[in-house]
Amino acid sequence: MNDGLDTPGSVSFSHVTFTYKADAPRVLDDICLDIEAGQFVAVLGANGSGKSTLAKHINALLVPTSGQVTVGGLDTRDEASVFAIREGAGMVFQNPDNQAVASVVRDDVAFGPENLGLAPDEIRTWVDEALSTVAMSDRALDEVESLSGGQKQRIAIAGVLAMRPRILILDEPGAMLDARGRRGITRVAHELNDAGMTVVLITHFMEDALGADRVVVLEGGRIALEGTPEEVFTDSRALRALRLELPFSIQLAEDLRARGLEVGMGLSEDRLEEELCQLLSNR
Repeated sequence: MNDGLDTPGSVSFSHVTFTYKADAPRVLDDICLDIEAGQFVAVLGANGSGKSTLAKHINALLVPTSGQVTVGGLDTRDEASVFAIREGAGMVFQNPDNQAVASVVRDDVAFGPENLGLAPDEIRTWVDEALSTVAMSDRALDEVESLSGGQKQRIAIAGVLAMRPRILILDEPGAMLDARGRRGITRVAHELNDAGMTVVLITHFMEDALGADRVVVLEGGRIALEGTPEEVFTDSRALRALRLELPFSIQLAEDLRARGLEVGMGLSEDRLEEELCQLLSNR
């Protein structure tokens, strides 16, 4: 572990254990994990593996039963640091309706900056930038309830972005969306990461993790697998033992290779499609 990991946008878990009650089983069990500033980290696992509990430790919604979590060098157990931690680490939950605080889109996104005590002109600027980032500027005056599920999730993300955090935590953002909606949210997350923001994506959709810098797989509150997408997804036997299905593109690539076709492992669907087209054109 890197005890000196104190760059803004960084997160460090050092031997973190967490239980909701003193006599209850451990939900997190000796978690050691460093997330560098600017990384895109996908956290995978079956239901009950501890994913959401881990996410809530990053912005001090929960604090360790034992061990330490630091965010930008600030200890989440230090009450004096909680405001700064939450200002720098914004969290988006799986149900955007639970995050909405106003009936009109612009007012909903403005809630966070208003609570930071910003001047009205500054609030408008931050809100406009956040809505533009998630491609929802044209819905600023709409009723939140009139939006689709994917649009509501974008507004929830904008509400967090309007506070200009260094870390974006997405806790199962696609759980209530169709495949198209999930792809849209994942695309926004990658665009924010490309701009320098640290992104922690909690998901049980394997496809969402293909473009991450690192993948962490939880099982029973412990880290079962960790590495690059290539390192994790090539261990298909371990993933299946953890009750996780391989992404479709990787399953397809495996099947094609088993049939003697020379294709990559399927981390990129676009690349796999190009390889298939090339193979067919050579026949």
